Amino acid sequence: AAPAPTSAAGASGVPVFRADAEKEDTPGPPVRYFARFEGDVDAKQFAGDATRSRLQADVLEILREFSDEDRDRVRSPAAPTQGTPGEPPVTPTGDRIVLEWTGKLVVDALSRGDERWTEDVRSQVTALGTPARLSHPEGDATCSKLIYEPDGSEVRLFGSEAAPVVVRSSDQGAMTGQFASLRRGGDALDIRVTGPGRLTGALDSKASATGVPSSPSIPKTESFIEFGKELTAQGRFVTKTTVDFTGSVSTRERRVLDRASFSGRVVMEEGETRIEADSIDLGFAAQPGGRGDRQAVERMIGRGDVVMIQGADRITCREIDVTLATDADGRSQPRAATATGDVAAVQGERTLHARDKLVVDFDRVEDEPKRNEEARSRTGVKRLQAFGAVTVFDPAQKLDLSAGQLDCSV
Repeated sequence: AAPAPTSAAGASGVPVFRADAEKEDTPGPPVRYFARFEGDVDAKQFAGDATRSRLQADVLEILREFSDEDRDRVRSPAAPTQGTPGEPPVTPTGDRIVLEWTGKLVVDALSRGDERWTEDVRSQVTALGTPARLSHPEGDATCSKLIYEPDGSEVRLFGSEAAPVVVRSSDQGAMTGQFASLRRGGDALDIRVTGPGRLTGALDSKASATGVPSSPSIPKTESFIEFGKELTAQGRFVTKTTVDFTGSVSTRERRVLDRASFSGRVVMEEGETRIEADSIDLGFAAQPGGRGDRQAVERMIGRGDVVMIQGADRITCREIDVTLATDADGRSQPRAATATGDVAAVQGERTLHARDKLVVDFDRVEDEPKRNEEARSRTGVKRLQAFGAVTVFDPAQKLDLSAGQLDCSV
């Protein structure tokens, strides 16, 4: 006959059940539990005494599969260490989660056939709220529904056009959309956002990240991208190790975006520059001399019914490819641009048309200083090339010409 389990009082006085030592060490089938917490749920994750993250929701559901290894880990807490003589031993705390709620708690053991049982998902956390709020020392997010799958390292945020998903980061600005997913595979990062959505520039350098957001207001910035259909982005996780003057070593992991694609009549605006297109692709690079981990746009490609406006200047074409660099003030400035397909450029009363292509090289131009003012520099045209049935009209210069190709330098 199998040995009967025995019980003994643990240190806290709670009975602890143990099987006889001669019990066969045969692994049992995994067991899945489903827990539902209701009413003002507040879950905090701690690293020692510091709060790493916080999740607030109306309802929190946790699906978790426990294997024999998981159960053994729960039964074998870290051994206490002896503190100061005469004081009780200290048990290591490490990372921990503290969960509070005001309503019901329902816990079920699941079996195959239950509608909550899925073969593909063994562990899942679902938060529902109006809204649900997730906060972190580097930013925060709000949504109506959040799903986190630890096995696939994926987070999905759900919203609506009336109550969109809002994600804010102190380094990378703010993003809104009706749906957002972030998936990690090794060091790779994939992001997908369903529009209509909006992406703004980083928060003010003097602002600190919000520990617990009270309202998901978008910071007012002079740069933004709006998209009607979808945003997809690819990046990676980079680990950065620093040593301070005391010799202490600290390691921090950060996200780096490499490229992003926007679709659905996209509008991109920064300062006096505005670009509209059916789709826009961006390539990113580290911002030279920038604060912290800031990145800047290195290349921009717009496709489909492109309109580019800068001040009083305007260019329309089917596709445009712009290479940019960051100036001393941290602003992206064009260095070269190639527009293709029925190009029309307007500058005041001056107009230029090219059937095939327009290539423009930019450079810094020093303006004549005004009285009692320092000289100022701006980005201006250095060289211009036009191809295919070129026409130029400038009434101020009494210029009206036609050519198969045009090449001029300033």
